[in-house]
Amino acid sequence: MKSSNVIKAAYAIAALIQLALVAAVVQLNSLTTKKAGVMHHVYYMKDKYAQGIYSPANLRLQSIAIVAVAVLAVGLVVWCFRHKKSLFFKVQAALAAALGVTVWYVVNGGFFKSLLTYPYFIMAFEIVLAIQILILIGLKFTAIDRSD
Repeated sequence: MKSSNVIKAAYAIAALIQLALVAAVVQLNSLTTKKAGVMHHVYYMKDKYAQGIYSPANLRLQSIAIVAVAVLAVGLVVWCFRHKKSLFFKVQAALAAALGVTVWYVVNGGFFKSLLTYPYFIMAFEIVLAIQILILIGLKFTAIDRSD
């Protein structure tokens, strides 16, 4: 298998992992209304996370970091257009910017805060954003980021 095919397969696998993470959290949210044991566990873990990694102070710090990543991604989109990078690179940078805004909304939006699965939504979307950043870093070291 050629290295370009391996790279394309790696990007496809990364996209599938991102979709699976979001789908899993949506399914978990659905199960909290149907299964009492799942609801009890998620409720317990939400309280536990609220006292630790997802305390209000930590969420503010995470929001600041997410906004910084989103601003960098928007800058990268502008840079891609100015330097005539490939369409794939432009799309990936735009996805990173959109994910940054989405993750910020998940952390700060009232809709997600009201859900029992709020910490799991934060985890999933932050992991999806991290994977997207890794894709952008990987693009820098492959031939895909060259001009068309």
